[in-house]
Amino acid sequence: MTEREMGLLTQIKFRHTSHDELRASLVPMAALTESLLKREAIPEVRLLDFTDPEHNPGGRGKSRQQIFEKTAPRAKKSMLIRTS
Repeated sequence: MTEREMGLLTQIKFRHTSHDELRASLVPMAALTESLLKREAIPEVRLLDFTDPEHNPGGRGKSRQQIFEKTAPRAKKSMLIRTS
């Protein structure tokens, strides 16, 4: 990870105790995700965990990405992984 990405990571509260902590983590989460995707820093096998329905046994034939896109329709386009 780059220094900037490490800085973003330290701003994310993975064990948040309030909605305010969770909300405060959303911007650094999005920025970190965008940066990692832009740099192509996520191994293909890890991307498949998100994009491939076969890697989501409880997804009823849908990938985690398909479920995310349906439940978070306002997600930034740059954060969505292209599968083609």
